Amino acid sequence: MAVELEFDYSNLMGSNVGLQHGLQEAEIAALQPLVDRIHKQLADDIDEQCRHRELGFWDLPHTMREELPSLQAAAEQFKGLADAHLILGIGGSYLGARMLFDGLCHRYWNELPADRRGGWPRIYFEGNGVDNDSFADLLDRLGDQPLTVHVVSKSGETLETGLAFRAVRQRLGDQVKGWAFTTGDDTRVDRFCRSLDLPNLQVFRLPDNVGGRDSVLTPVGLFPAAMMGLQLDQLLDGAHQMRDCCHANSHITRNPAYLYAGLQHLSELAGRNISVMAVWSKALESFGLWYDQLSAESLGKEGRGRTPLTAVCTRELHSRGQQHQAGSRDKVITNLFVREPNREKVRTEDDPGDDAERAIYASERIPTAEEQGRTDGYFFAAGRSFAAVNEFAFMATDSAYAKDQRPGLSLTVPRLDEEHLGALIFLFELATVVEGRLMAINPLNQPGVQAYKDFLTGLLGKPGLEAYRDECLALRAATKGYVLNVGSDI
Repeated sequence: MAVELEFDYSNLMGSNVGLQHGLQEAEIAALQPLVDRIHKQLADDIDEQCRHRELGFWDLPHTMREELPSLQAAAEQFKGLADAHLILGIGGSYLGARMLFDGLCHRYWNELPADRRGGWPRIYFEGNGVDNDSFADLLDRLGDQPLTVHVVSKSGETLETGLAFRAVRQRLGDQVKGWAFTTGDDTRVDRFCRSLDLPNLQVFRLPDNVGGRDSVLTPVGLFPAAMMGLQLDQLLDGAHQMRDCCHANSHITRNPAYLYAGLQHLSELAGRNISVMAVWSKALESFGLWYDQLSAESLGKEGRGRTPLTAVCTRELHSRGQQHQAGSRDKVITNLFVREPNREKVRTEDDPGDDAERAIYASERIPTAEEQGRTDGYFFAAGRSFAAVNEFAFMATDSAYAKDQRPGLSLTVPRLDEEHLGALIFLFELATVVEGRLMAINPLNQPGVQAYKDFLTGLLGKPGLEAYRDECLALRAATKGYVLNVGSDI
């Protein structure tokens, strides 16, 4: 089944939202020479085996196919070992799998009986922080049952994930019936896990030229997807189709990745440096959070880079919607909309009294207080599905923003399935790289992430990092304090 995508940037253009707030066709066209150079750079990033040197994610729709049988076999083995599966990882080692789980699984997956889950286990996530109570709650939940565990760390030295691995090994080790690890070549966690007598050990490799934030279509995300019973080949098919689409044409208005990158880049240059991804399905909230990391870690450098935020609609229309509609003009809204729901359409029917209320309005008067007590007042939406109301809400919000000259664009897919999610993953990965090249920064590194890690491991006493410990303590000691302490006697 072919991937379909509608990319509507009408309300980002000055002809619709005003020249002061929108872009002009000439600005977009002026990017074409630079886009052509970037397109050639991407095409030239090939080694003697016809694989990309830097952009490892480009090859994954092809290279990961040979990994699918082993991933699926390991998942089938783990499926028979326990009804709980724990994934330990942080950043890209967590967000991709979480995005697949929330996007493609039943919203109440862990509460369903095993037969409703096709025999696949309940899924849990940890190792994405050092929140004491969250981890204690996990130990409490899993403390009396068998489970399998997947530890994900490209470097093999991620503190949060490593501490979670140690705690699970020490506190729940006897209950773990299968261990899986996804890591880079010759990492410490690789050497350590092989030295232990771990039951049903599986070790998967993360390619060196694939960064954590681009790793969802490697075993980082594909093994968890297999443990959820998802169709791995369709995820890769969708990514493959989007890759072919983007590879075939360098024209900025015919290539969705280049177009998205160019529009966001021009918007940032115009002072709109907050990018809001408004997802119109709760299932896509984790996709937004995955993209937040992809964008922020790739583009937030050298004092530049837009700030990405995720908003779930219509939920956030009752909170941040006020800011988006009437606040500072520093934002671009990207709507991500799914046309058809995956489940049976839910709709409300007529209540007793609805016809009487329709008649009251038809007579051009307002119901009295007594008449208002006879119905709930929502007769006008009776017979419409929640999906239809959601689409009307999307149209209404988009129009309200445009009326006030608030720029935005919309990406619409016909349905949310493995194929379309795979396509969206590749689209945003490539768009982020291209946007970084347009900014003339390196979108593949993340030097800023290391700063807190050095201070933290120094404070914890890791040998060789005493200088970072001392620097951190000195900075805090030299900070002039402005502190309000509130006591219980207030």
